[in-house]
This record gives sequence, structure tokens and C-alpha cells, in this order.
Amino acid sequence: MNLNPKNKFYISLLMFLGVFAVFLFLAWFSFGVLKGESKNLIESQKYLLELEEKKEKIEKAFSEYDASRDLINSLNSSLLSSDQDLDLVILIENTAKDNKLNHEIMIDNISDKKNKNLKNVNFRVNLSGSFLGVMNFIEFIEKSPYYLNIENISLDRVSSPLEAGGREGIVFPLKENDVRASLIIKVYTY
Repeated sequence: MNLNPKNKFYISLLMFLGVFAVFLFLAWFSFGVLKGESKNLIESQKYLLELEEKKEKIEKAFSEYDASRDLINSLNSSLLSSDQDLDLVILIENTAKDNKLNHEIMIDNISDKKNKNLKNVNFRVNLSGSFLGVMNFIEFIEKSPYYLNIENISLDRVSSPLEAGGREGIVFPLKENDVRASLIIKVYTY
């Protein structure tokens, strides 16, 4: 087959245009794929950033929880559990005896608030003895490891020497200028 130069030119031109069309189609297809994948990549990066922000928030929440766990543990250790009421009574009695005070302890009332997990018990403590002994008793109770408040204190001076006995019959004789004290101590329990 003998092709004249004009036909050769047309065939060459068609082949060139065909190759060029295939090249354009491949370029268009590649850029379309690249554009779609770049959108996916951007969305993935945004999602990754959101996940990293959530991770930081979760780590911050865990660190705050860890920091507050120590506070919660210290608060729980300072609250009196319902089975430790006797321990507090023994602490009060021993403190009164150490300060040579006649004492009487009564449960005044038990609160029944809406919060059933945290209650309080009021103890009425009647003391008699030296003023210094009463002040030492109050200071010791305020510094006790339990979370409590002294709600009310009333002091009276003893007018004449008397003897007053404690629960167990221990008697500390009173002298002139000794005091009688009545305290209401609110103890928080759980």
C-alpha cells in the first residue's frame, strides 16, 4: 500500500489526535481522581483533628478526675461512716478524760435530708471542769480528723465547788471558778 503524502499526513494527524485525546482523557481522569482523593484526605485530616481534640479533652478529664480523686479520698476519710459513731464517742470521752473534765454525751438528733448519702449527727456534750481543760477539749475536737462543726457553745461559771460524775463514774472534783460547758457538735456522716 502506497500512501500519498496527503493521506500520510491525515493518518499521522489522526493518530496524533487520538493519542492526544487519550492523553487528555487520562489527565482529566487522573485529576478527577486526585480531586476526589484530596477531598477525602482533607475530610480525613479534619476528622483526625477532631479525634485529637476529643483525645485531649478526655485526657484532661482523666487528669482532673485523678486530681479530684485524691480530694474525694481525703473528704471520704474525714467523713464519719455510720459504723464509726462509736469511735467518735470514744474519742470525745478520752479527750474529756485527758483534760480532767466531767462529761456526758448524748445524740441530739440525726438529720434525714433529701441527700441520703450524706447525713449528719448532732452530739450534745456537757462538760464541767477547768476553763483551760474545756478550751483544750474544744481545740482538740476542732482539729480532729473528722469533718465536724461545733454548732453551739455555752459556758457557765460554777458558783460553788461541786462534784459531777461521768458516765463511768469517774469523778473530777470541781473547784470554784471552774466552768460548765454545753456543746452541740455536728458530725457529717455517709
